[in-house]
Amino acid sequence: MSKVERREVVRKAQVKYRLTEKYREKQKKARKKYFQSEKGIKTLRRYEQTKSGKIKVKNRRFIHNHLVTGDLIKSNKCDDCGCTDTEFHHIRYYIPPRLTDIAEVCHECHVKRHEKGEGIVILPATKIVLW
Repeated sequence: MSKVERREVVRKAQVKYRLTEKYREKQKKARKKYFQSEKGIKTLRRYEQTKSGKIKVKNRRFIHNHLVTGDLIKSNKCDDCGCTDTEFHHIRYYIPPRLTDIAEVCHECHVKRHEKGEGIVILPATKIVLW
């Protein structure tokens, strides 16, 4: 087996492993540990100060608040393929956020939607002044 073939086999195995629940749990634990560290907190605060970060944080809080109040109910069924283990996906990020722009999809379908260009941050229009 040549080096190129070996690399391709390893790459395919890595892609397959990244789709497993074991990998997702490991990444979730590492992400949680990082964002509890001083460096992670600084990174998160810096991200939250960007325009797109502010919009995404507002949209996430919007979903959380509607889940708590019962206005939004998690069905645990993917809107695309019908499997369980779902997460919420913003079709478009708006301010103010809208319940109609939220889809409940599995991780794989979420990734596919982002590859198609869904979930793009739409910044609010700014006033243009011509002199």
